[in-house]
Amino acid sequence: CADDGQVIVTNLFSRQAKQYKFNQPMSCVCLSPTYSQKPMFVAGGPKGELYFNQKSFFGDSSRLLQKGEGPVGTVSWHSNYIAWSNDYGVKAIHAASRTPIAFVPLPADAMDTKTCRCSIVWSDNTTMLVGRGDCVQVCKVQTMGKREVMKITAAFRTEYTICGISP
Repeated sequence: CADDGQVIVTNLFSRQAKQYKFNQPMSCVCLSPTYSQKPMFVAGGPKGELYFNQKSFFGDSSRLLQKGEGPVGTVSWHSNYIAWSNDYGVKAIHAASRTPIAFVPLPADAMDTKTCRCSIVWSDNTTMLVGRGDCVQVCKVQTMGKREVMKITAAFRTEYTICGISP
């Protein structure tokens, strides 16, 4: 991804590259876990727009997932879920249906989002860890009736600024 709006996905073995052009800078990209079988990815940037891109019968298609909620700082795709951070917190959707499953707000007294990059990692297929500033939130996808929702199951503060997170 780049400030000129280009996203280039390159096959490491064949060196074949696919270029995508957006009309704005892109600061984060995440390929689907099954990209080699079905090319899909999400890309976002400082203008606050997040796009879902996939190859279709008629060529490449791009769908806007978010607009106007602040810069997209981080995006993570694991199993059936896509999560991304913005100025207000972390949002998550079901990847296939694109239905929202969660909004994980920043703690009220969180550190400034412009100086602390958010880290999102999945410890398993239904557990997401979010680290930003000095706060860690553990979120779990649960089935409620016919819907999937994500809830914060634990949260704690550290004495340090979180620069990355790992299960």
